[in-house]
Amino acid sequence: MMRKILQYILDRLVYFLYRNSVVIGNFSHFWCNIPIPISYPQQSQTHPSILYIKQGWNGATHWLGTTPYPNAQIEYENPCIYYANVLNEELPIRFIPIEKNPILDWPGGDCFNSDIELYYADNVLYSIIREYDNSTLSKKLKVQYSEDGQHWSKSRLFFETIDPKQELLSPSIIQHKGKLRLYCLNGDAGISKRGNCTGIHILEGDDLKQSAFKEIATGIFTNKEQVRIEPWHCCLFEYQQKLYMLFCGRDHKQKTFRSPMETYLAVSEDYQNFYIYEKPIVAHIKTYRPSAYIDGDQLHLYFSVVGYIDNFHEDRRIGYTCLNMKELLKILQ
Repeated sequence: MMRKILQYILDRLVYFLYRNSVVIGNFSHFWCNIPIPISYPQQSQTHPSILYIKQGWNGATHWLGTTPYPNAQIEYENPCIYYANVLNEELPIRFIPIEKNPILDWPGGDCFNSDIELYYADNVLYSIIREYDNSTLSKKLKVQYSEDGQHWSKSRLFFETIDPKQELLSPSIIQHKGKLRLYCLNGDAGISKRGNCTGIHILEGDDLKQSAFKEIATGIFTNKEQVRIEPWHCCLFEYQQKLYMLFCGRDHKQKTFRSPMETYLAVSEDYQNFYIYEKPIVAHIKTYRPSAYIDGDQLHLYFSVVGYIDNFHEDRRIGYTCLNMKELLKILQ
């Protein structure tokens, strides 16, 4: 308990000192309202996956997936779905839970769910989850689908590996050249202060309802050794014929009491290898997986934070900010 209180004091102090400069360019940020299942012990939201459906789908413009993680207990790290119907200039930060969360129960034993990723196509919403088995080091990618956002299919396995070099961290999906392409990171950058990202595994399949996926390529971060930033969890979006990756990463150049995990941007022109912009977009606080969507030139960014920040009853939460992509690239370059 004493350690928790000390960490709370440190988190509060850091946030108080830097609260106006958390987002690059001193842009404002806001905290999201995302209720956890009522049976869970405390509010704790992490690993967002946001979808924006401009025309709306089943009464909502925004669909959000998370994996709550109160007190870092794996039995609660299960996929939950939320929605919001955002009108006019309203901020997309208040979300309503579907009727039954989580949509997939804890697998039990040494296994746990993690790393939700949402995808939408042909009036169907998909939820991808990574299941990890600590005893066998098996990593499974499973998918569920829904035609109304409320009722979900049973999970289906579409990729599995026991390769210790293939972690399948934070799967992120895009459509590319008529196929579905899934990017996963590898390594231990978020586990150890000396941790590293060992690369990107790229999987491909025809569809999420029936197809098995297979590995088609590996990618690298071309300037990682120069900037000494190690990616951990990521998301993808496309903008002006380029593929962008937002990720939380560890900067080995920074020597602090609490090794920082900040949010960065990387870009790829070949859809395989990425160049890292060295300036963080979200800094000073310990961040986890980001998620974003592009609307015109506006980047709507959701970033998860590890730490109490300003509430002793929330050890993890999700923030939101909005940035102009053209202006952001100028700042980063």
